[in-house]
Amino acid sequence: MVSDHGDWGASIAFIAVGQFSDNRCISKLDKQRITYSEQYQISCDN
Repeated sequence: MVSDHGDWGASIAFIAVGQFSDNRCISKLDKQRITYSEQYQISCDN
């Protein structure tokens, strides 16, 4: 998947969220890999 990361700081959010999703699947916390929202992590108005 190719995503527009915007500025460099947002790249860290994309890496972290992807790893988080993989770890949850490997640990069997999720039955299948779920794509979590990077935008939710970097938004300032949450």
